[in-house]
Amino acid sequence: MNSFLLLLLVLILVPFIGTIVIFVYKKGIDQARSLKKVHLQVLIPRKDSDADVKQDTSKDFKDYIGLMEQLLAAMNSLYSGKFWNKLRGQETFSLEYIAYKNQILFFIVFPKRYQVLVEKQVTSFFSDAVVEEVEEVNLFEGKDLHYATECLTLGHNYIFPIKTHQKLESDPINNITNALSKLDEDEACMIQIMLRPTNNHWQKHASKHAGKLQKHGHHEGFSPLSLLTGFINFWKVDEK
Repeated sequence: MNSFLLLLLVLILVPFIGTIVIFVYKKGIDQARSLKKVHLQVLIPRKDSDADVKQDTSKDFKDYIGLMEQLLAAMNSLYSGKFWNKLRGQETFSLEYIAYKNQILFFIVFPKRYQVLVEKQVTSFFSDAVVEEVEEVNLFEGKDLHYATECLTLGHNYIFPIKTHQKLESDPINNITNALSKLDEDEACMIQIMLRPTNNHWQKHASKHAGKLQKHGHHEGFSPLSLLTGFINFWKVDEK
């Protein structure tokens, strides 16, 4: 084997093997982190008076989504640009709707060390919310269980636009809660939205590609250098 082929083989294998090693390492880190999470149940008190009900319904659902957008932006500030944090990946959070024993519950799950910070953030944006630490709900208790799972991801690359709440005509959570409320007492369901803080490099990346699409149109292809490019981009953009 001549030196050129050997060099080419090294250029292909090193990024490929390095990506696999980092992937396995980060999976182990995520597994360890999952054991150090806290579950906060968020409750909204029932409106007792007509005045409270009228004040609550006077707000459009987009106003509440706007508050949630600000809350998520505040939580995104937990992003760390340090080398080891970029190597291991940022800490993950999750928002969870759970239908369990004829109840619909809402939880925020995040690393234990951020508990005080997240509690303050939630109550600052939603002043009437009641936040309480609880044990994790076990949906897999009992015998003769039958379960199914599904993972939803974007149908296209993240650089393409998606419909935001400004384009919605009705609150989408109503359809979700209506479906969950029809479960039988012995049935349970969980909808989990996984979140990870990131920097703003993805915005620049999306803008760059948008400019290319306007000039040259949409084209996707594969080249032997795509593996090397993906490995380099790993250090520029954290996992979404």
